[in-house]
Amino acid sequence: MSTKLKCPFCNRPEVFRPIDERTPEPKDHIAIPRVGKFWQALPNEMRGYKIVPILNESDHWRISLYKGHPGTGKYFTDKFKHFKLDLIGTDYELEPPEPVAVPFFLRQEGFTLSSSKPYWNMEVQRPSNPYWMLFNACRISHDKSDVVINAHWWPDHGNIFSIHGFQPTENSNKDLLITKEAMEFFRVETRGAPKIAQANLIKAIKEEGERATQRSIAKALKISDSTLRYWLNREGKSWGEIKAESIRTNVA
Repeated sequence: MSTKLKCPFCNRPEVFRPIDERTPEPKDHIAIPRVGKFWQALPNEMRGYKIVPILNESDHWRISLYKGHPGTGKYFTDKFKHFKLDLIGTDYELEPPEPVAVPFFLRQEGFTLSSSKPYWNMEVQRPSNPYWMLFNACRISHDKSDVVINAHWWPDHGNIFSIHGFQPTENSNKDLLITKEAMEFFRVETRGAPKIAQANLIKAIKEEGERATQRSIAKALKISDSTLRYWLNREGKSWGEIKAESIRTNVA
């Protein structure tokens, strides 16, 4: 990870604009971890992941998700059916930092999937010049309110949230409730899953360094070995991968 990299969103409010409704449905797809309490589980899904359409907006990527997304069925549970989640990301030639604290922010090698179904027959489309994708920003809106929450993360400043469209009127109570519900998107734990904050896991591994083992880290987090193993399996990562990533991640 290069220390010269700077936050791509601090001075770019234009990327948080709503997507143009005339934009054609994206043909490319990407697999993102199904982490968070808002996801609707569907039959025959890739375990632990959602296959979602991804749009190339010239200088950044956008993943636009909502319950009734055309051609893709349900994304969110009924509690979140009126919300829309836009994930925003950029490309990097060098390896960018690994996002922490926000469950659905992600970093991965740059590639997309063809739109053929089912997912196990999708063709992986890799670029000729390897690169990284980092999704560390989002826009959350609601179809019955003007409230919009923009958020982005960078290791230099952590999470930054901004709330827009809130008006102190007789509808303030409704908007307050919607804002509170929108913040549920950022909760780390999922229903039925072990409640491990990734930021705490990374910090514990960094403190022990190369001496860290699954058993020692489980003890430091005051959880059982089996709980940590289950969390790793749900995240789709091996102990070696999460240890290596944690050691090289800068955490404030």
